[in-house]
Amino acid sequence: MIKRQLQRINNVKIDDLEDFIILNPYKERGEYLKVQLHTHSTVSDGKLSPEDLIKSYAGKDYDYLAITDHDRMSVYLDEKEQGISLISGEEMTYPIPYFPFGRHILRLFVMDKVRGNLQEKIDFTNSSGGMVVVCHPASRGGLGTQSWLPERLIKYNNFSLLEIINHHADTNENLRYWHGLLKFRGADRPVWGLAVDDTHYPENINKAWLMIKLEKNTEKNLKESLNSGAFYFTEGPDMTFAVKKGSISIKTDNNSTIAFIDADFKVLKEIEGNEAAYEANGSEGFVRVEVEDKVSKKMAYSQPFWLKSI
Repeated sequence: MIKRQLQRINNVKIDDLEDFIILNPYKERGEYLKVQLHTHSTVSDGKLSPEDLIKSYAGKDYDYLAITDHDRMSVYLDEKEQGISLISGEEMTYPIPYFPFGRHILRLFVMDKVRGNLQEKIDFTNSSGGMVVVCHPASRGGLGTQSWLPERLIKYNNFSLLEIINHHADTNENLRYWHGLLKFRGADRPVWGLAVDDTHYPENINKAWLMIKLEKNTEKNLKESLNSGAFYFTEGPDMTFAVKKGSISIKTDNNSTIAFIDADFKVLKEIEGNEAAYEANGSEGFVRVEVEDKVSKKMAYSQPFWLKSI
């Protein structure tokens, strides 16, 4: 039915159309802005004061910064300082079996503490206009209590952001947890990957961040782009994407190794250069892109491009 409608609209033969569509999280117009969502100051266990932390990130050309101290709300009435916009929030511990052990989530764009079990805290954060990030899922910290195994993650709803690059957990393990969660929840309930500094020391600054595509530079648009996956996460390389018919294409800023990976973690295609394209066949589940800069060896990752039958 959908293919026949497309035939009438576009005046093409049914046989010329793909049996699937590619959901492109980068389809909207906009400008990419540099964003850091996970840092700590002397208000909890960081080594820099909030003022020095803000100054440091402003000096690295960040557009947005969240100071997410442990179990303490970071609220800034002046939402913009030194040319950088500030995001309120905290890194909250859910005690297992008792504080300070337990799993961690970021609560962003919120100003108040919350009570209840973990799902209630997630739900309240969302209903009050905030967002929830699952922190360093493969972490071995807290005597193992910080770990978010996929079988634990699937029990919770109303979160759509998961840290993949965080120096407190192995990136490859985080990636595999992400794939398991993506395959369980599917394209209708996607989970988007993040890179963060999780800054505690000055040397942690500017190691991993988000490049978020915004049509307008407002907090409302920032939240919309985070919800829709209109961003990639990186240790340095820049990327742009395009989708045309059944093809996913990418351009990078330097000579790189570019890999296209499917839902089963299979490398579908790998080339060297600063641009590449992959012709999908519709059976991949989703396709995501990994880039490794040939000189710096720094990495960058796309969000999943979901393939849906029509």
